[in-house]
Amino acid sequence: MHRDCIKLQIKDLGFIYAIQVDESGHMGNYFWVDGRSRMAYKYFGDVVTFDATYLTNRYSMPFVLPNATHKSCIWNILQKLPEHLAHIYNKNSFFHDELHHCIHDTVTIEEF
Repeated sequence: MHRDCIKLQIKDLGFIYAIQVDESGHMGNYFWVDGRSRMAYKYFGDVVTFDATYLTNRYSMPFVLPNATHKSCIWNILQKLPEHLAHIYNKNSFFHDELHHCIHDTVTIEEF
């Protein structure tokens, strides 16, 4: 994992990461952010993500924060879009490319 982070830093000078290990050298926490996300944070402000699906309890329920606004992961959203927006996907052959551009290639609110 550390080697992968170093490779990413070479490709993206804005990429940063931190790995927290315990006394035995086992990874406890891992944080990373790419340059584009850092730029978006500076521009848009308060953005916090939490992967609530990472650890689950014995009932396969994700960790839940009370009184919190929960956000869905973009990967999960994009996986469900063709199913829920089939009528748009089927009518407009450019929809997928336009949506991808909107999500991944816009930096400012105006571009989006």
